Amino acid sequence: MRKAISDRGIGRIAKVIRGQEEPDYGKGDPGQVKQAMEVYKAQWTPEGWVVPKDLWIFNSRMTKLPLIKSVNGDFKCDNNRLTSLAGSPLEVSGDFDCSFNKIKTLEGGPEHVGGNYSCSGNQLTTLEGTPRRIEGNLSCNSNPLVTLEGSPEYIGGYFWCYQTQLTSLEGLGEVVGEISTDVTEGVSTEKVEEERGPISVEDVARKLLEYETDWLYELGGMDDTSHWVEQIAADVGVSQDDYEDDLLEAVYDAKDDIKRGNDLSPYDESIITIARRLLDREIDFVSESYTGDTADWVREAAEEVGVVENGDDLSEDYIDQVYDEMYKIIGV
Repeated sequence: MRKAISDRGIGRIAKVIRGQEEPDYGKGDPGQVKQAMEVYKAQWTPEGWVVPKDLWIFNSRMTKLPLIKSVNGDFKCDNNRLTSLAGSPLEVSGDFDCSFNKIKTLEGGPEHVGGNYSCSGNQLTTLEGTPRRIEGNLSCNSNPLVTLEGSPEYIGGYFWCYQTQLTSLEGLGEVVGEISTDVTEGVSTEKVEEERGPISVEDVARKLLEYETDWLYELGGMDDTSHWVEQIAADVGVSQDDYEDDLLEAVYDAKDDIKRGNDLSPYDESIITIARRLLDREIDFVSESYTGDTADWVREAAEEVGVVENGDDLSEDYIDQVYDEMYKIIGV
């Protein structure tokens, strides 16, 4: 894991970009964004900001990006309210992650990504706009994709593509690693079942968990949960000094991997513990703050992952199973 920004710069730039002041991105003094980008020791050029290290601006509810030319490291803008990649860096030497936004096209995104590329949980119907070559993994789960035309010509790692509207893998370029998808054309049924299995209560529970945390940040008024991370870390006896990498970024990264069912072996147990407790606190906050019935989210999640065509057909017992499974995923 690369060393990420270790101060309050994320919240600072997020507040600026959300529209407190409309800066001039294209010429002259870019206004408050200039002050915020100084946190990252970025340099302004007529083509945009040149950022010499990881730039992580996720979970900030921002609706657009500043004009960025390049990032020498990872660029993460996931879990926001972006509708396009306008302003995105053209060059990202590390990982690029724009997952869980409201993006309808990848046009305007980076032309070169040296690591992994993730665009899951958006509103994409094609992969047009992805780089021609991705050195790492490509994850495009939970999008209404109807075609793989326009996908990269080369993927140096894995290709993950579940919960789409694809009926064929036609258009997919060379993939060096495993192809993990619920499209069976061109992939053996045995392989799909081995790697994913049939749609299960767990699939619905993970989608429900996504809905709950999305509501927290988008409609629940919770801009920043870093204070929760600090409180939980203190409770378990962990301090920032214990980690070479930034504690906050490591916890948020682990939290996302828990939600998605990814491998947690890269993380220390203390980071995983904090991430699980943070998820639990987020869900508790939603339960206390949301005035509607979250069972409706279970029904919608079941429809989205393909368990039923009409969520109203779900039994109360099944809904209870989904809640139980969600808390098993959180693992506290």
